[in-house]
Amino acid sequence: MKNIITPGYIGNFIVNLFIFVLLACVYTYIQKLETAGNCDCELDYPYLKFIKSFSLFAFVFLLFVMLVPPGTVLADLFGSQITGLYVFVLFVFYIVFAVFLFMTMTYTRLLITEKCKCSEDIRRELIYAGSTIEILLLAMFVLIAIVFPLLLSSLSILFKNMKSVSSTIEENLKNPVKGITKLPSQVAEVGKQVKEVVSTTAKGVKSLTKK
Repeated sequence: MKNIITPGYIGNFIVNLFIFVLLACVYTYIQKLETAGNCDCELDYPYLKFIKSFSLFAFVFLLFVMLVPPGTVLADLFGSQITGLYVFVLFVFYIVFAVFLFMTMTYTRLLITEKCKCSEDIRRELIYAGSTIEILLLAMFVLIAIVFPLLLSSLSILFKNMKSVSSTIEENLKNPVKGITKLPSQVAEVGKQVKEVVSTTAKGVKSLTKK
């Protein structure tokens, strides 16, 4: 088995540790408000049960992720297929986690703006700040890892085809019959470019499951 104490492993551990602390604050803070039982404003939120339940689930789930990140121990023990499934589960988890963060941020902001005295706690401010930071980090990750590459790939194909498309349109206007006969080859060329983009994406996903 390979040495798992790598910079990537340490970075993953630190990031998840920050989330781990945030989830612990969320759960214990809501537990404290429920135990107090003498304050109405802090419980006037429709998704409070989800926030509390998911914080406990994510607490346990991330504890496992901190110890067994994808691409290291899991790949060594179970292979790339199980690791690929693990990566997919992580992807779904972080989508739900983003929703959880938004609800948590909205809830704590509601308590602060309504000046709910009985909800005052250092954890309230920490939760609000932490959830806001996490949402910003997730948004940056989506932009950098997904949106920007898709835009660049689309622009690359567009600029690559712009000159040929312009000349093709001009040629088709002059000779429509010839343009129709060339249509299958043009469709095949576009299909080839799309296939290259899909192949590159597939290689990137596959690299996540390598040992």
